[in-house]
Amino acid sequence: WLPQGPAAELIKLDAHAHLTVLDRDFPLSGSLRFPGRKICTIANGWYAHPTFHDTRAWPAPPEIEPILLSIHISKESDLTRERIAWLRSHEPVGCRDISTAEWLKNQGVNAFVSGCMTMTLRTNVVPGRERLLVDMPRTAAGWTSLRPVDWSLRRPPFAEAMQRAADMVDRLAAARKVRTRRLHCALPARAVRTPRE
Repeated sequence: WLPQGPAAELIKLDAHAHLTVLDRDFPLSGSLRFPGRKICTIANGWYAHPTFHDTRAWPAPPEIEPILLSIHISKESDLTRERIAWLRSHEPVGCRDISTAEWLKNQGVNAFVSGCMTMTLRTNVVPGRERLLVDMPRTAAGWTSLRPVDWSLRRPPFAEAMQRAADMVDRLAAARKVRTRRLHCALPARAVRTPRE
């Protein structure tokens, strides 16, 4: 499979590429593991999310070459001059929501609404009969209750964590119906065409 579109959109590599996991909340870890090497990454998420009451995760180190998609900023005050300059240096910036795109445009950043990355999920699972109640206050007759946040996914090896995440997407896809108030459950369910309440 090769990407379609203008050649200018392709990233040219001078050597072999290696796949690695880059911690969104600590991108410096990539620079420390691969000093002096360019690290290309699809960067998506809530980049001003406080980690241990701090938000030093971005701007990322200069070795990191991000493709910014599905970026979310929860409040305009998170857009410091340094962060705006970093975003401008890596534009265009795909934004998860309209508010983030408008805030960035108001600061002169070339931004557009890309939506959430979870909307790109696909699966070939055959629909079943299970009805899932995801992060809802009480169970109802005929519904299976699930908690969507699984912090244990940060502990196993990457391949195992990815398999467990894929299994959860398959379970959403196989469900007859999903009832949730969690955006990060509703969007993947919609992406895999499971009816939601």
